[in-house]
Amino acid sequence: MTTVPLNSGIFIDMGEAPELTRADAQFILDQYHRYGAVVLGGIVSNRADFMALTEMLTTDFMSYVGGVTVHRDQLDATDSSVMTVTAGPTTGKPIAPHSEMSYASERPKTMFFYCVRPAAFGGETTICDGVALWDALSAETRAAFLD
Repeated sequence: MTTVPLNSGIFIDMGEAPELTRADAQFILDQYHRYGAVVLGGIVSNRADFMALTEMLTTDFMSYVGGVTVHRDQLDATDSSVMTVTAGPTTGKPIAPHSEMSYASERPKTMFFYCVRPAAFGGETTICDGVALWDALSAETRAAFLD
């Protein structure tokens, strides 16, 4: 297992680990709490692995409450917490930066993303610390948004 700090988080390459252990999960959680974001490599090869990983890291899941800018499909009729992100009319187009479910009375504390089909070129998932971004804005810009 190797780690590489990122601008916003940390990359953890799990190597050839055949399965996630409780010690691995605790290490990942510790890094998440330290860095705010974790990108994992080498451990998730299919949706079942992804589900096992998320269930080892938390049990606090919530259903997606739909927005209007991105069409999403529920992957499992019995689990509304797992959705596609680029289905329908937005396939292949970038998703603008946004605060996930910021319109809802309860927002997710943690988000998990799994790429089923990596981009042929130029793919990326942008993450941003919204509080740090707000704090970095000038007083004039913050005032304009508040107006």
